[in-house]
Amino acid sequence: MLENYDVLRYYSFRQAHTPAVAEDGTLYFVSDISGKPEIWYIPREHAFPVQLTFLDGYVSAIKPWAKGLVFQFDPDGSEEHRLMCVGGGGDLSSLSGEPKKGVIYRLGGASANMLSYASNKRSAPFFDSYVSIGGREELVFEYDGTTQPHGFSADGRLLLVSVSITNLDNDVYVVDLERRVSKKLFEHSDEALTVEPTWGPDGLVYTCTNMGDEFMQPVVFDPSTGRVSWLSRESWDAEHIAVSDEGLIAYTRNKEGYSELHIMDSTRKEVFSKGFEGTVSELVFAPGVLYFTYSGWDTNTNIHALDLPSFSVRRVTNASRGYLGTVIRPSLEAYESYDGLRIPMFVYTPARGGDGATQPYPVIAYVHGGPESQKRVDYDGQIQFFLSQGYAVITPNVRGSTGYGKSYTHLDDVRRRLDSVKDLAWLVKWIEADPRFDETRVCVMGRSYGGYMVLAALAFYPELWRCGVEAVGIANLETFLRNTSVWRRKLREAEYGSLEKDLDFLRKASPLNQAHRIRAPLLIQHGSNDPRVPLSESKAIVERIRAQGGTAELVVFEDEGHIIQNIQNRLKWATTLRDFLKKYL
Repeated sequence: MLENYDVLRYYSFRQAHTPAVAEDGTLYFVSDISGKPEIWYIPREHAFPVQLTFLDGYVSAIKPWAKGLVFQFDPDGSEEHRLMCVGGGGDLSSLSGEPKKGVIYRLGGASANMLSYASNKRSAPFFDSYVSIGGREELVFEYDGTTQPHGFSADGRLLLVSVSITNLDNDVYVVDLERRVSKKLFEHSDEALTVEPTWGPDGLVYTCTNMGDEFMQPVVFDPSTGRVSWLSRESWDAEHIAVSDEGLIAYTRNKEGYSELHIMDSTRKEVFSKGFEGTVSELVFAPGVLYFTYSGWDTNTNIHALDLPSFSVRRVTNASRGYLGTVIRPSLEAYESYDGLRIPMFVYTPARGGDGATQPYPVIAYVHGGPESQKRVDYDGQIQFFLSQGYAVITPNVRGSTGYGKSYTHLDDVRRRLDSVKDLAWLVKWIEADPRFDETRVCVMGRSYGGYMVLAALAFYPELWRCGVEAVGIANLETFLRNTSVWRRKLREAEYGSLEKDLDFLRKASPLNQAHRIRAPLLIQHGSNDPRVPLSESKAIVERIRAQGGTAELVVFEDEGHIIQNIQNRLKWATTLRDFLKKYL
């Protein structure tokens, strides 16, 4: 019974996130305390949270509404979200009717008896924006692409809608619901990503954008004149923004993977700033408080509060971290790649006296997904478990990562795809020169796009790796683009290349076509219901490696999609992974 106890401790961390505040001040949130994400709330009578929903599936994106709380529900990990409403007594109702295969709903904003959402029910590849007013649905923004509605103006007349061109370029429209007309919030000739547009009490739109800039900045737009004002400008990305009813502005910046929280008063003067050794997200104002979600290097994901006007920070929820012992703090380091490019990374080394924790350490090089993403400082129970077993962990943010400016993010586009894989090879060169690490025992690990990077590293640089571990990774860029969700293909082709123009390179860069070169043992995990990377990708690479006499193991969860959300599945995967690393690393 106790042989798996350490796995249970480290991988049983829970999370509390997605804060939502009702009109009476009650704080609702999503947590997997019970084993799957459900809605919880903190009652006035006591601090112990109460579970409100009991669904066999996955809850996300909750919003207070006239009839209770509206939320997204995914029954099986397929990401075919439905819209549901739960009342204060826990009664449930469906807002999206009988579920139909392939039809997806994405929640936007909610106000009084108004609700906005996107859906592809008109045509599978396209997400239009809808508004429900008093239960009457209206299509308010039709577009042959991907749209996402946001919040309503204070008078309920205007709605903000984002239109995706690529994952890194979008437009924001202001839709007049009375006149049935829409116009762009602003014009831009460059690639510009605009996130979290929100109405202020002054009728202006607050958002973060990199329009005309290398980095994301907090800005305010006047929709009547098109005038834009920058709230601040720095050479680091602004990420999240919120505005209170009194005109307070909160926004965050990402400085090399660490979050800063800033508060401005109604005159746009900064009155508070604080750096965190972790990641801050999901800013929500309520009377006298700013709620936010925080995950630190030693603190698992929980909701915190910044009390106003004292500006004191306190933790609000207490989802368990599972393992309660010493946590290892990462160090921010960097190495030079083949062309002199600086690659930032976080380095974790085991505590002396841990199981087998003696230098030089075997290394797990963990590659993030995306690729438009970044490995941040946050609590990662899996990394802490690896450290307890005597493995060092390095998380490089190779070229193509976000957080370091537009130019850095585009360094791996299309036919430069393999340049980022080469960054991993040069990470091993750096490991060779550092006496802390054993360069003969390096495992490359990642999930989603990070899974592609694992397979590519094993195929194109087979001599460098002792073993590889990946989850839901792409083995063949061609078949991935042909088989992924139809609406996703257009957005992904801007990053990977198109089937029409770049098929020769897609085939060249696909690990499946180089599988004969893979020498290292490989462990793969996949969910049967994955809509992003089909299970066929993992099956194909495993079959090819085995047919050529190599070692490849595949773990499939029938009730999961792209992400393992069931705690029991997480624990099963963890024990399999532990045994694999013990055998091969």
